[in-house]
Amino acid sequence: MRALWRRLSAAWRADAAAFASAVFAVLMLGLFPLYVDRAGYSEMTAAKRSCFLFCCALYGLMLVAAALYNRRQGKLRRALCCLGQPAAACLLLFGLFACLSWLTAPQRAAFTAADGLFYQLLLLASALVLAYCGRWQQGYLTVAATAMLLTSLLAVLQLAGGNPFGLYPPGRGYADGGLYYVGSFLGTVGNIDLLASYSCLILPLLLFGAPLLPWRRRWLLYLAAASGLAVMLASGVSAGPLAVALTCCLFGPLSLPPRWRRRLWLAAAFLLSLLLIAAWLYDGAETGMFWELSRLLHGEVNDSFGSSRVLIWRDALDDAEGMRRWLLGSGPGTRALHFSTLFERVSAAGVPLRAYVTNAHSQYLDLLLENGLAGLLCYLAALVAAAWRCRRRLVVDPALRALAAGLFAYLLQGAFLSAYILTAPLFWLLFGLLLAYLRSCALPQPAV
Repeated sequence: MRALWRRLSAAWRADAAAFASAVFAVLMLGLFPLYVDRAGYSEMTAAKRSCFLFCCALYGLMLVAAALYNRRQGKLRRALCCLGQPAAACLLLFGLFACLSWLTAPQRAAFTAADGLFYQLLLLASALVLAYCGRWQQGYLTVAATAMLLTSLLAVLQLAGGNPFGLYPPGRGYADGGLYYVGSFLGTVGNIDLLASYSCLILPLLLFGAPLLPWRRRWLLYLAAASGLAVMLASGVSAGPLAVALTCCLFGPLSLPPRWRRRLWLAAAFLLSLLLIAAWLYDGAETGMFWELSRLLHGEVNDSFGSSRVLIWRDALDDAEGMRRWLLGSGPGTRALHFSTLFERVSAAGVPLRAYVTNAHSQYLDLLLENGLAGLLCYLAALVAAAWRCRRRLVVDPALRALAAGLFAYLLQGAFLSAYILTAPLFWLLFGLLLAYLRSCALPQPAV
């Protein structure tokens, strides 16, 4: 215990701000995905929001203490240089347009509304502060793997019919989703779509980050990734496994010599072509993702495609207020105002189920509706700027490849899922660590 205390004290004395950032990253990667309260799934969003606010408050207090303890000349100048990087500058513009959108909104949401301006600015601030103060550490992989493994073990018990920690209502379980209540809930993140979003962010991070660790420590990462993938497949979510597969096909060959890399990419393109041809010729059961792909290739678009996402997207784009305010949007926290779709049915158990649409089931469309075209373009510009800086170093840097792969899979799956407070803080955490890593590393620029 004394040895641990001495190491922590030495880390604080060496760079107090970096130590505070490490504590914040460990809490977010380890505690945040696992945190639940007694209300279970019914109050999962409020529980995650409280956990995120606690972590941010602790981080802020530690940064204030670090500023008082560890004053250095030139620190402000280096901070301004960090914020002047293209990706960070685009994030600052995104925050500025979010404020303008909120101030000019005709139906302004409360400042602290769910997914409103306060939380958007807090997420941005966490990423920007980490970009300046944070440092990538291999220990984050072990923390993320432990959290993934624990939530996957809980999900396995739930799939087997159990109700550990009473997350479901008394007498209910996973199999009752769609029968006695709307949605299917699994693990410690929320519904199965949100669990898949979390898995898309963490699985590639573990798979591509495992080579950074010694052999005796890699087994935990591979075990956690395998269990997370198995749970995601068992839940029946389509977008998550597809995003992870595409990410592995794109990033996997980067660690190989150029000749083998090109061959694998050509093989992947060939297999994709065969898949599209098979989908074009498909004449089987008229259900499932493969049949929907076949109909799309034939130019047919049905509102029921993608679990009725086509209907939801049309409802969002047909909204007069959203199209009238296309530049700045309707303001953060107002996404629910754009929808009038209501799903009603009677389940096989005879229970009437009703669900109002409150988001576009696409984080990019939600950004367009709430933050307008200006906000969406700034967000995309930040991603493109970061990707441009990563493009050559991905070949020689496995740590950068692991961070980029997790973010890429999350962004792919984000086309079919809204960014909630339940998973969005982890994305901004990894994005901030990616910017911090790009700022600190000084690797050569090899030819690809």
